[in-house]
Amino acid sequence: MKKGDLLKKIQNPWHVALEALAGLGKDQSDWQGILETLDEYDRSLSKPQFLELTAEEKNKIDKILDVFQDYIDMHPQFDIFYSKKFGYIHWDIDGYLTQFETADEIMECLIREIYMDVRNLELEGEHVDIYMTSLEEIVLRNRVVPFMEKLGPNTHYLALLNNYIEELRGNT
Repeated sequence: MKKGDLLKKIQNPWHVALEALAGLGKDQSDWQGILETLDEYDRSLSKPQFLELTAEEKNKIDKILDVFQDYIDMHPQFDIFYSKKFGYIHWDIDGYLTQFETADEIMECLIREIYMDVRNLELEGEHVDIYMTSLEEIVLRNRVVPFMEKLGPNTHYLALLNNYIEELRGNT
C-alpha cells in the first residue's frame, strides 16, 4: 500500500463500504449498480443546502474563524467561506464541499486540518496505521491550543480537541 493510502481509505467511508460489499461475493454487474448508487449519494452530499443560522451560532462561528483566519488564509489545501444562502462552507483542493451548521463542526474541521498538517510531517517516519503517535499529539496540542486560548476560557473547545485525540490515540 502506498504512503497515505490507508489514511485516505479511512477518511473515505465508501472504501469501507465497498470492502464490506466485496465480502458478499457480488459479481461485476452488481458492483456497477452499487458504485453508481454510491457515486450519486456522494455527489448529493457535496451539494450545500439552504441554511439559516441563528445569530448566536453565527457569532460563535465568526469568532472561531477570526482566530483561525491566518491559518486558513495560508493553507494551500482548503478554504472556509460564508454564503448568505448556504452558511459556512469548507472547500478543499479535491473539490469536496462541507457545509457547517455549528461552531463545533467548524472547530472539529480545523482540528482535523491541523492534525493532517502534523501527520504529513511524518515526525516518526511513514505511517503504517491510522493512529496518532504521542509526538503527533504533542505537536497537535502545541498548534491548536494557542488558537483556542484566543477564544477565551472555553473548555468546551478543549474537550473537542481531547475527544479527537482520544479517538485517534494508538498504543504508542
